[in-house]
Amino acid sequence: MRLLDVAARRPFHPGRLHEAVDVLLDGVVTARGRLWLATRPDAMLWLESAGAGLRVGLAGPWDACTDPLLWDETHGPRHSSLVVLVAGADPEAVIRALEWALVTDAEFAAGPRVWAGWDDPFGNFHVDPCETEVLAESTRETTKREGAGE
Repeated sequence: MRLLDVAARRPFHPGRLHEAVDVLLDGVVTARGRLWLATRPDAMLWLESAGAGLRVGLAGPWDACTDPLLWDETHGPRHSSLVVLVAGADPEAVIRALEWALVTDAEFAAGPRVWAGWDDPFGNFHVDPCETEVLAESTRETTKREGAGE
């Protein structure tokens, strides 16, 4: 087993992060932490995984994070910080996948106006594997209809 601390002072690209989180579903015991997603400049996201399941959801506004050591003149307290307990997965592959999901230098330089136009597969709450999310949504819709007497 190995404990990884993955930290970044630039946001994740939402599409690439969605692809990269698959690395946290096999050979990883657990992962937890906060995420800066480029398409969500005002919202801190929280990631939690255990075994083959993973959730990403809203954790609150960035202004709630007031640690002066994390302050950046341009982006305030925004950063990503994940702790990953690996058992079976290649630790270097996990780190490479998560680093690949960060915005590139050119994307970072383009800034928040460009980032706002990117597709964001996470919504306010996301479950991976994605089939679980579809099943959960289907169950909620069925329960609503049954409760309404349909």
